[in-house]
Amino acid sequence: MHARNLRAMMLHRAASITPQAIALHAANVPRDRMRRRRLVTTRLLADTLERLHCPLWLLYGAEDVLYRERWPDVKAAFGRLPSLRETVFLPDAGHWVQFEEPEAFDAQLRRMLCS
Repeated sequence: MHARNLRAMMLHRAASITPQAIALHAANVPRDRMRRRRLVTTRLLADTLERLHCPLWLLYGAEDVLYRERWPDVKAAFGRLPSLRETVFLPDAGHWVQFEEPEAFDAQLRRMLCS
């Protein structure tokens, strides 16, 4: 069940579904506070980001299933963010981008934090 959930929601590549990924997912599913991902269908995130006054960098897996079919709308919303410095989409990575592409994620995060 956890492997199927990882493939459906979290990870883009089947090869990323390792025993470690399954164990981490199994340990964290009971901690999930956003059941059924209803938040993704609201404007809460966009509205909150628009009110930020600090510099903002966004880092996504390009194949994130929550947004993959909606990237044009998401990018348009990002364009209205006054504090946005940069948006990076890591190719061939899903929602759990930091697990699926750790080296690329870490390199981008270090670069962003040093900006």
